[in-house]
Amino acid sequence: MKRLFYLLLAGVLVSCGKNTEPAPAVDVSLIPGTWKITSATENPPFKTPQGLVTDLLAYYEGGAGQNCLGNTLLIFSADGTLRRVAPSASCERATRDFFNYTEARFQVSGTRLLIESKNPPSSGAFDNIRVSATEMVWHRFIPAGDSIDGQAHEGTITLTRQ
Repeated sequence: MKRLFYLLLAGVLVSCGKNTEPAPAVDVSLIPGTWKITSATENPPFKTPQGLVTDLLAYYEGGAGQNCLGNTLLIFSADGTLRRVAPSASCERATRDFFNYTEARFQVSGTRLLIESKNPPSSGAFDNIRVSATEMVWHRFIPAGDSIDGQAHEGTITLTRQ
């Protein structure tokens, strides 16, 4: 009887393991529109001279002031263009490092979002993105060599349709 119990328990544990099926592809028709960042987090927190930071939105807003990042619009067009519109000239300067583009191109493949700009030349990829009619969530893995504190991190950015 004990043996049967352990076999059943093992079967349940194996069946509750991670789902290895790929996530369904993003419905690209939901992306065009105007979006704002409502959340940006880092896991694990990264180390700064001011302490540990998990809430990137608050961290950047503290440096930029004026609620620049949270009021910057990202305008995705059906033709694959992406424009960033800051609420003021001072916010444009303050958010330039966070976004690294004013205009760019985007493309989606499965659940991966690629953003490429020509001026300045740069690109960024976000994985496991989710899009609904009202919310878009991006994930980005930052290797230890690319992070400011030498640790690997996962960043999550949540945008809300305007």
